[in-house]
Amino acid sequence: MSSRRSRPAPAPRKPYSDDQNHIYECKAAYLVITDDIDDNLRSRKELIQALQQSGRNLTRRALDKYWKHDTSSISFEEFCKICKNEKQTKEDDLIKAFKKIDINGDGFITNDELYRVMTTRGERMTRDEVQEIIDDVDTNRDGKLNYEEFSHMILKTQQESIEFAKARLNKKEKRSKSSLSYSSKRDKEDNDKDLYLSADETKSDDSMRVSSDNEKRPARKFQSRNSAAAANDSSDLDVDDDDDDDDEDDDGDDIVIAGSSSKSTRHRSDRRESSGDRKDYGVVKFSSSLKTPTLSKPKGSQELERRGWYGCNRKGLFFAETNDVTTNHTYTFKTRETTKVFIALKSSLNWKDIIDTMLFIFDDRNHIVACSDEHDELGRIILSASLKPGVYTVVPHTFGYKFSKAERKQTRRSSRQVDLVKLERNAYRITDEFKTALSKIFEMNDLDSNGKMSKDEFFVYNIRTSGDICREEEWKVVEDNVTMEENEITRKGFFELNQMEADECEGDTDDLWVTLNSMGFNKQLELTKAHPFVLHVYQDNNKPTLTINHFEDKKSVNVGMDPVIFDKALSSYIRSKGQRKSLDDITIYVMEKEFNVLVVAINEGRKKKLNLDFNKSLNLAAIEEDLNFSLELSNGEQKIIDLFVENERRKWEFHLSAE
Repeated sequence: MSSRRSRPAPAPRKPYSDDQNHIYECKAAYLVITDDIDDNLRSRKELIQALQQSGRNLTRRALDKYWKHDTSSISFEEFCKICKNEKQTKEDDLIKAFKKIDINGDGFITNDELYRVMTTRGERMTRDEVQEIIDDVDTNRDGKLNYEEFSHMILKTQQESIEFAKARLNKKEKRSKSSLSYSSKRDKEDNDKDLYLSADETKSDDSMRVSSDNEKRPARKFQSRNSAAAANDSSDLDVDDDDDDDDEDDDGDDIVIAGSSSKSTRHRSDRRESSGDRKDYGVVKFSSSLKTPTLSKPKGSQELERRGWYGCNRKGLFFAETNDVTTNHTYTFKTRETTKVFIALKSSLNWKDIIDTMLFIFDDRNHIVACSDEHDELGRIILSASLKPGVYTVVPHTFGYKFSKAERKQTRRSSRQVDLVKLERNAYRITDEFKTALSKIFEMNDLDSNGKMSKDEFFVYNIRTSGDICREEEWKVVEDNVTMEENEITRKGFFELNQMEADECEGDTDDLWVTLNSMGFNKQLELTKAHPFVLHVYQDNNKPTLTINHFEDKKSVNVGMDPVIFDKALSSYIRSKGQRKSLDDITIYVMEKEFNVLVVAINEGRKKKLNLDFNKSLNLAAIEEDLNFSLELSNGEQKIIDLFVENERRKWEFHLSAE
């Protein structure tokens, strides 16, 4: 009788320590975004997505401490430290954020409010995506959402997302151990395959495609996302679209909610394109003859006043947000009778070149009724129009090219970070250099030019710089502690207010830098990401009624028009005025102005790749340094491209080859 030696039972795995668990969870989240832990997170959005994958939704103030204006990447080790410092989002945080738009405190928010928040704040969702959320949550179709239930649903999805990341990492590690050499070979083969391989096919997780991810990813449509732009709206909520661009809008200081689908956290390798996949759908070309820009004779205020016109001035600001996105003040203009208006926008900075800006007037249906890129000899952008009785929105729009050009030029001069405080007699005092920057900030926010900062102006400044909505009791604290005149903050009082903050920081200047960065200053205290301007408006038969839009709701900080509405209106305007050519199922429209060329490409068929080459153009520039655009357009998707004359004193010529 033979006997068989029994195999000893495997030793039980030792439980992970807290530190090991932390690193494991961080690795799982990190590898959803990157190919390897040796790869860095290359953008602020990738950091946000990795943090979200780990269940963390940082405020803008917190994000600014980790991804600063000079940050180019973040390593896995740095990511682990961030996750150790920041706690995971809790349901109470989400409910607290929703309560800020629950005006009557009944536990509900309206569908319209959710639409407005999620289609205008931060990384925006489409109305269809928001409708999917509403359809799932508003079960009784009463037009209201129970946000406590909604928050619970989001946190549940967040946990499912964390578990998905862990399961994905487990699968990858098991496969790596069992078939390392085979898997390595398969990785190379799978990277060239179609995105929609069956989840049952054997392949490396490094080349996992969308369909296989979707089969194992939580199916729910919601996921807790970045809180960055919370305070840009009365809701203190932000949203994130599902595009793979790096667009973000990071103003805010409260937890925010956003829609999400599987592709929002798609693995970086899934987003790579093979140059060999591109198909040829033919070629169409547009071109213009050589043109000489014309500067108009300036109309002065005295001339208009002699003709009986009435005028008013309003200050405003362009802000360069992340990833070439710009925001700015917009204005409501009201008239009770048919009137003629003349509008001039002048830069407040001593720039020799004219800023790359256009002026638009929208009616109450969000249609463009007038637009102009006309420049006069004083360096102003000017617009003349006849308007019927009604309510209009005046929208300055900059393309941002000279923002980036000025920033590159100024930041090359020095890399030294200016000191904001100094220690004197055991107390921290703000430096003279900091005071100079504060004086500029005061002038930028004195929008009515009366030499003081009103309560309305301070509220908007406070939301822009801290993400906090200033309450009446907080304003009372300001009144009691700083120098005021006629219930408005003086320049001296503004210095005192910032000295109080420096006292509280006890030498730590991180919060002071957040304030400066949010107002457009770099670490040398150069104004590189904000551009102040003055808007002059004249009316022929009455004193203009012109208000800055966000002043009408002190909780709202929407300093720009809803970009979805703006792009839709601009596209419609270009299509109605421009030259049209078709390329298979893609239609291209080109509208030439005096100093600008606006191009719209719309795909009316299946997903296609499109190449737009403007490199043969003369004296034209775009925010992108490369004038050769490679696009991939889905059905119904459109792309708007702005080109503008780089040097207003030289001739220019436009050429486009599309294929």
